[in-house]
Amino acid sequence: MGELHGREPEATLPQPESKRAQVGMLQTRIGVHGSRLWQLPLTYLGVLVVSLSQFENKAGDFKPWFVFSSLSAFGVLLLWCMCGALEGYRRAISHMIRLEKELGLTATTVCRVSHYAPYFGLLILGILYTLGAAIFFYA
Repeated sequence: MGELHGREPEATLPQPESKRAQVGMLQTRIGVHGSRLWQLPLTYLGVLVVSLSQFENKAGDFKPWFVFSSLSAFGVLLLWCMCGALEGYRRAISHMIRLEKELGLTATTVCRVSHYAPYFGLLILGILYTLGAAIFFYA
C-alpha cells in the first residue's frame, strides 16, 4: 500500500516556486482578513446612524428599547465575526513571516495591535452606546 511501481514514494520538500505561490496566496488572505477588520465596524456604525436617522420617522412603529437592544445584539455578532477575522489575519501573517524567512526575503510583514485595536474600539463603543440607550429607554 502506498507503493508506486514497486517502491515507496519519496518525501519531497516544497520547492521555492510553490513557496512563492504561497506568498501570493497569503498576501491575498492578509488583505481579505485585514479589510474585514475595518469594514465590519464602520459598516456597523453606518447601520447605526441610518437606523437612528430613520427612527424618528418610525417612532410609533417600534419601541426605542427594542431598536437599541437589536442594534446592540447585532454589534455583538459583528464582534464575534471580527474575532474570527483577527484570528485569520494573525494566522496568515505568522505563515507569511515563516515563508519570508525560508525564502531569505526581507521581513516586512508585521502584526501590531495598532493595526486593529481602533476598529475593535469603535465597535465596542457602538455596542455600549446602543446597550446603554436600550436600558435608558426600557426603564
